[in-house]
Amino acid sequence: MSLVTNFEFYPSLHFGESDDNESREIGAVAETHLGLPAVEVKLSCEMSLPKHGSSSRRRHRESSQDDRSRIRHRKDKRRESTDRVAGSPSAQATGENIWDGILSSFDDVRVPIRFDWDAHKRNIMKIMFGRGGIIEGDNRLRDDFWSFFKKLLENCGRLAERNGNARNCVIKNATSRFHLTPRNFNIVHRYQFVRGDDEYSLEIPPDGLKTLHYAALCYVDFLEKQEFQKYQKLRAAQANLPISNYRGKILELIQANSIVIVSGDTGCGKSTQVPQYLLKAGFENVCCTQPRRIACISLSKRVAFETLNEYGSQVAYQIRFEKTTTSQTKIVFMTEGLLLRQIGSDSVLDKYNVIVLDEVHERHLHSDFLLGIVRSLISQRPDLRIVLMSATINIELFARYFDNAPVVQVPGRLFPIQVNYKPISHEARSSSRFNPAPYVRILEMIDNKYPSSERGDVLIFLR
Repeated sequence: MSLVTNFEFYPSLHFGESDDNESREIGAVAETHLGLPAVEVKLSCEMSLPKHGSSSRRRHRESSQDDRSRIRHRKDKRRESTDRVAGSPSAQATGENIWDGILSSFDDVRVPIRFDWDAHKRNIMKIMFGRGGIIEGDNRLRDDFWSFFKKLLENCGRLAERNGNARNCVIKNATSRFHLTPRNFNIVHRYQFVRGDDEYSLEIPPDGLKTLHYAALCYVDFLEKQEFQKYQKLRAAQANLPISNYRGKILELIQANSIVIVSGDTGCGKSTQVPQYLLKAGFENVCCTQPRRIACISLSKRVAFETLNEYGSQVAYQIRFEKTTTSQTKIVFMTEGLLLRQIGSDSVLDKYNVIVLDEVHERHLHSDFLLGIVRSLISQRPDLRIVLMSATINIELFARYFDNAPVVQVPGRLFPIQVNYKPISHEARSSSRFNPAPYVRILEMIDNKYPSSERGDVLIFLR
């Protein structure tokens, strides 16, 4: 650590001419609070510094003596606190400092029921979520952990009442079932680091620290189970999509043909699943076009979420003035107009191995231009693969245009539709003012049909 940093932490310490005792004292201070070896600090102290006048040296010496006295006072307070804990009956029975052995028998946790946890909430949050803590998350996750911790304490309190113990709840083999958590995390060291030299902060007893460690393990395990349940639901939903039954056929045709047409109704899963099939099959440098920018962004985020690459860059998007692509990107979603501009600088699109043109049935100017360009690209690049994805409209037209390209037709899913007719009165129709009563009645009907605990969305078309 540089000498300038030492001055920033201890601006009043005297680094001029000093005896060995003074150097050792400064070395002990830096070793305790800065983590520096005493030898390095002593060498730093012996470096030549600008000389001050006698009055200035006197003021620095007096100020340094005051600092050293305050530091000795803090050390004495810390030593008294440690001696109190070490002098407890449990520590005297074992003949060792209880802080050293707090995690030695960590499989058993004694939860203090009547302990005031709210008074220590600030330090607890620093232990769990601070820099170097057990859990990383935003304020929402902190509030969620505190609610989880309070419920855990309530359950421990009920368990203690059933066992006839109103002060403690003993949990046997508490941490033996956690196999994927940092068991070597020393919460005692973490607590001492968070608490620092604040002599006015309340102290958490050893049983309280073990309880915090156990609560953190339970909470991390709870979050992992939640994420795993979401992952299971996601994979089940993917397996239920109509296009999942045609995965093998689609990949087989793409391997054998330069152009493949995938036709499917809305909701069959072609826009989100076909890029994933290509990625899992080993294809790289895949370009997927969409007519609209918002579709590029939303599909990119959805595919990244389903491929567990939400925080990576394998799946990215690129629109005008904005892109998330990196050298690690394998699938990029972009607008059709942007791909046309890239053709202006790269006429054969060497950077892409697969080009997926989605929603080609919309037949606007950019998509029709791309269809003509990719048709000519096939003769120049036999290794290029083109996948056209469309609704079930004019499939024969696209197949004939691309020399009878193979077509994979994916059926859609039909959902039951119930019609409830709520006519508007003639007086309301003739009025120029907007009447929200019919829409309110529809919302009330939906609220009465489903329980209040169930959430959902309502889509209303106005004209």
